[in-house]
Amino acid sequence: MRFPRAMIVILSLVVIAAFFLPYFMTEGDRKVTAEEVGEERLLSDVNITGNELSKPSLFMYAKMYFTGKQYLYQSEDVSIVQGIMVCLIPFFAILLLIFGLTGVPIPSLIFSMFLAGSAYLLQKDFEFRGLIPNPEFKLGIAFYMIYACAVLIFFFSICDIVAKHNRKKV
Repeated sequence: MRFPRAMIVILSLVVIAAFFLPYFMTEGDRKVTAEEVGEERLLSDVNITGNELSKPSLFMYAKMYFTGKQYLYQSEDVSIVQGIMVCLIPFFAILLLIFGLTGVPIPSLIFSMFLAGSAYLLQKDFEFRGLIPNPEFKLGIAFYMIYACAVLIFFFSICDIVAKHNRKKV
């Protein structure tokens, strides 16, 4: 396996791992409330504790959207669309992993743009709903990791295309 392909595989795995890392971190009054609640289940149907809410991951958001529909929105359809939007990020990361393992750089290039676009769409959705920018939340590590990995996958896809072209010439 060549270096650019190996980097695409590694970065895809990092994006999949970022799905489970904190996307936001609570600050101020909201952090105190979440820590005070601790292991108490805040949404019993969704099985989410206060500690999980102090550092929510995209996985937690997906779990909330798919299982706690009646708590979040008046309509189940809106909640399902939100859940699908959150799950686009690991979906594209899994596709990028497959493309990296099979050595096809052009789909990796295209789907790295889809990954960045879905992350941007999710960011704008959170901004629209008032989660960010918000003095009660700061962005977690997963937010930055997804964008950085998408850009690096794009770069290494171009490197792989150039390397394939140079191998064909020789």
